[in-house]
Amino acid sequence: MTEWPMTAEGWLEVLRPYGVRHVQVGGCLRDGRLRRMRRKAHAHSNLLDEQHGTVCVLSAKRLAQPTLMFHEAAHIYRRSWTEAQCDQWGRRKV
Repeated sequence: MTEWPMTAEGWLEVLRPYGVRHVQVGGCLRDGRLRRMRRKAHAHSNLLDEQHGTVCVLSAKRLAQPTLMFHEAAHIYRRSWTEAQCDQWGRRKV
């Protein structure tokens, strides 16, 4: 069984091959300010977004959910995929 990282830096190394450039914990960094999020996590997949390649997670406890982390990376890796396709890919990676 694979042991997954528990830090943002560790996840960045795992997800970098899929286009992830930053993992933000504690909210979403926008306009230089850390903003509260409504969801557990989200990915910045829009190529025009200055945060493109960033996975934001609400709290550090979400880093212990590899399926969630791979799901968010899938949004960056394959921007055209649906939520269901990202879910499926995330489960297969774990």
